[in-house]
Amino acid sequence: MEKSIHSRIEKDEQYAELVALFKTLADEAQLRIMFAISEKELCVQELTVVLNVSSLVSYQMKTLKSMKLVKQR
Repeated sequence: MEKSIHSRIEKDEQYAELVALFKTLADEAQLRIMFAISEKELCVQELTVVLNVSSLVSYQMKTLKSMKLVKQR
């Protein structure tokens, strides 16, 4: 049993991916974007208005896309 746990813990790349995902979702702006687009498909300009934020939405969307949480159309 101990060997099984040890072999699962050794998969560092999986931890790195999970850490990156949690960091992404821990960012308030990115989390707000995720909630907004879960309700309705919105473009960057619409997100800027809906969330009352600056032009950083494009950067936030790029991060979400790189994490495969959103798709570009």
